[in-house]
Amino acid sequence: MVLSILGGLNLLLGIYDTYLTQRRIKLFGPWIELNWLVRELATQTGPTLAAIIGVLGPVVAWTAGLVYFKFPVFLALLAGINLKRFEMQLASTELEQKFRLESASLPDGESTPQSSRSKFYVNHQRKR
Repeated sequence: MVLSILGGLNLLLGIYDTYLTQRRIKLFGPWIELNWLVRELATQTGPTLAAIIGVLGPVVAWTAGLVYFKFPVFLALLAGINLKRFEMQLASTELEQKFRLESASLPDGESTPQSSRSKFYVNHQRKR
């Protein structure tokens, strides 16, 4: 009974993390992801398949292995880690929404300043 509950909770958290990872890659690009496997797969296969393989794959494998070998303590530890990751994902989602609202438009009369670094990049490209 406990194994089923922990396994189900772990899989649900993994599915939610997969959804957020896929959405974040679609919105911000593959370089937003810290997981190198997901980042590489996103550039080669697309964000959906990359999130499924890189995020949901390990969750399913670990959960199935721990349930099969009846390790409730390790499964509870894994579920706890995934709960903390879920909390961090919620905080990250709030920051993303705040970022999108703030960067959506500038007040009237304001423009984005050009930094000296971007001018260097443009000048460097012209010299080639």
